[in-house]
Amino acid sequence: MGLDAVMVVVGWFADENTFCYILGFCLITAAVFTSTVLFMRMTEYMKAPDIEGFAAVKHIEAFSHNAGGLLGLWFCLVVVHVSFAFAESSPPCTTYMVMSIMAFASVIFSGMARVKYGRAKKTYNIIYMKANKGNPAAISENLDGLSESERETINMLTDNTVTRNYGPSQTDLFEIVSGTVRETPLESSMGTVEEYVLHSDKDGVVICPFCKKHNDKKYGICIYCGMIIPREAKENNQ
Repeated sequence: MGLDAVMVVVGWFADENTFCYILGFCLITAAVFTSTVLFMRMTEYMKAPDIEGFAAVKHIEAFSHNAGGLLGLWFCLVVVHVSFAFAESSPPCTTYMVMSIMAFASVIFSGMARVKYGRAKKTYNIIYMKANKGNPAAISENLDGLSESERETINMLTDNTVTRNYGPSQTDLFEIVSGTVRETPLESSMGTVEEYVLHSDKDGVVICPFCKKHNDKKYGICIYCGMIIPREAKENNQ
């Protein structure tokens, strides 16, 4: 019953007829166009990354993600149709096979755009953290940067009751705020935020035990090395 339902859907949207050809061509065009625009926007952004400029990248990424997702679903139906066609010794026509190859190449291109977007997003998160002096609560409040899983990561880092695991399976955002991320030449060229020292209120300062820099005690992450400042270091400063 399930296989019959799949074949019905394949017959509607991925068969060898004019409607399916037009549908496939539109999906391929949409995916390639939005991915190309996304590549162009990200290239411009990475030349001079800033907080405001990421909004334009985020906007076109939403279109690229939807177009690529729809094309990916259509290509899965195409694979099912081709598989059954060869199993029945009646291979698809040349036009259909050309469309299939174009769809496969477009899916790969869309995936490459998503990978590059991930790098741009990581750069944006680093800039945002530096602009907010390492406060993890600040980055969780912005509308452009975080997915649901990344918000959960921030919540975990700001919750002192959670046992933290610094294993290799953590997200890029976790690496950024925990200090385990490796700084690239692009990131190092951005410079560091101005050293924050409270001359008039020494009780508001905590010294990071890792890099020995001064930080505002209300923040739990060093704004210089990115490491989480242990609670013991704050207590020893009192």
